[in-house]
Amino acid sequence: MRIGFLQTTDANSEYESGVTRYGRLLAQQGKKRGELDIQVVEVKLTAPDADACQLKEAGHKLSTCNVVHGQFSKYLWGGGWQQWQRLRQFLQSLAVPLVVTMHDIDTVLYSPAQLGQMVWQENQRQRSYAKSPSLALRSTLRQLWQQRLPDSITLLHLVQQSDRVLVCTQEEAQHLQYICGRNWHNSADIVYSSSRAHGISKLQVIPHFVEEPVLRLSPQAAKDQLGLNHRQIVTLQGFISRGKGHRLAIEALAQLPDTVMLIFAGMATSENQAFLQELRQLAADLGVTSQLLITGYLDDETLARYLWASDLALCPFSKMAASGSLSTWIALGRPILASQWPQIEAYNQLEPGAIRVFTPYTATALAKAINAQLQDSEAVSAVHQDQALARLRGRLHIAQIFEEHLTIYKSVMALEDI
Repeated sequence: MRIGFLQTTDANSEYESGVTRYGRLLAQQGKKRGELDIQVVEVKLTAPDADACQLKEAGHKLSTCNVVHGQFSKYLWGGGWQQWQRLRQFLQSLAVPLVVTMHDIDTVLYSPAQLGQMVWQENQRQRSYAKSPSLALRSTLRQLWQQRLPDSITLLHLVQQSDRVLVCTQEEAQHLQYICGRNWHNSADIVYSSSRAHGISKLQVIPHFVEEPVLRLSPQAAKDQLGLNHRQIVTLQGFISRGKGHRLAIEALAQLPDTVMLIFAGMATSENQAFLQELRQLAADLGVTSQLLITGYLDDETLARYLWASDLALCPFSKMAASGSLSTWIALGRPILASQWPQIEAYNQLEPGAIRVFTPYTATALAKAINAQLQDSEAVSAVHQDQALARLRGRLHIAQIFEEHLTIYKSVMALEDI
């Protein structure tokens, strides 16, 4: 069985995106299976003309496989009409079944039902500085043409052209159903017809995998290596951007003892540098600069040391799809405190008590929950959480999740033979 993986990367970015990493690790897991022939074709997205040649060539190369798996996020594929053009070039040259995992599915970006609201809000924003209402309307329509329409058209086209659509959470599946505006269980172009797929849904949920840690350390050994002794470490890891709760974490830090250190284990990309400065200023205004450490970019081993040194993993997301950073925390088995989201509840349904949740979404509630968790580190409830996390880690291990993907690949191949 020959499985192809399309590996797309942004040539203009110095760092690998989470979506690219997701596909790369799945392919690596497949290569561990001796009975599988794994072909990876990498495309570095640069400029339209060069991309067209690369993507067409990639489609032809991967057409020698039985099935191909690709990853899609509008952010990785370029957004606007560029993503549409790139995907069309690849799909037109691909002659075998395609499985696609969709990331960053957000109804705010795509939903037709919210189109009117988006147009009104954008027009109000444009009118605040446009010289006339007609100029504001023109700018609004340009925004609609350059972003909203290509986003929606690209997503719908990819859904229709794929043989199987995968998402990592039930919440994303519901978003995708809502965005497409179709009944996925009756529409022939969304679900395989009963004669081909025996009623199997084209849309399926496979949870985000948990990978093996790059190294293993005791929390105390990690603290010794990093010079963080005598501190209680609370860490929020991953790229620094709005929506992950960095601001709320700093506000909560101001209500915690000065023995607590908050670490942002990650960097801000160029488009988020202004936000990073906002966070630094907020810490200064609240008088907690000495308790805040922003590491910047970390290689895998150094990042692992900071994560092992953490007494508490913090995931105070204000919005959430699937989370690679949360999966990393599950892999290490460090105690996790998260904001309340259906995706978090899904993990706790798999293993009750694996992830603790704070509510409401306020700095005071977060500070109270952090303090309680740090004081509870030796209690019976903490042991219960550790055990639940260990079981959850086993259920989501990358080897297990790859098996679920392999079942999908085989089912898609079987449909071609019907």
